[in-house]
Amino acid sequence: MKTLNDDLGTVVNLGIEGVSDDFGLLFKEYRKKEGFTLKQLGSMTNVNHTYINRIENGKRREISFSKVIRLAICLKIPFYILISTAFRELSTDGLDQEEGLLTDVLIQHNFVVNDIKVSREIKGILIQIVEFIVDSHWDSKTKVHELYQLSEMIDDLKGKI
Repeated sequence: MKTLNDDLGTVVNLGIEGVSDDFGLLFKEYRKKEGFTLKQLGSMTNVNHTYINRIENGKRREISFSKVIRLAICLKIPFYILISTAFRELSTDGLDQEEGLLTDVLIQHNFVVNDIKVSREIKGILIQIVEFIVDSHWDSKTKVHELYQLSEMIDDLKGKI
């Protein structure tokens, strides 16, 4: 079910009929990747930062199409990733796709571990773990501390599964 009602066009009811719960997670990860705070992103796109926060946390049920496009352009989210994340049933086969980021793959796809569906929260922790590993220095001075931090993240992950 979709409704029309925006100054520029469509308001999409996210969370209804096949729309991914991970849509907001996509925006959060790209915002972090670009290094923007919620307020900075809001200022650049003329979208209220609390509105963006509600999108990122999956608490915004109706999202203005024009605002989503402004945010996606500012965050440099490829449109095929935006669409395939919002509407999982749409296939991106045959589209000219750039190489995907691991975080995009984690966000876009549903996973099962030991017959348990991986939740949005667990996906977020997995992304944090991957980003931590990539950003770690792993030299003789920091390795033990970084391994301890990684083990704490893994404990958090195991507690959520």
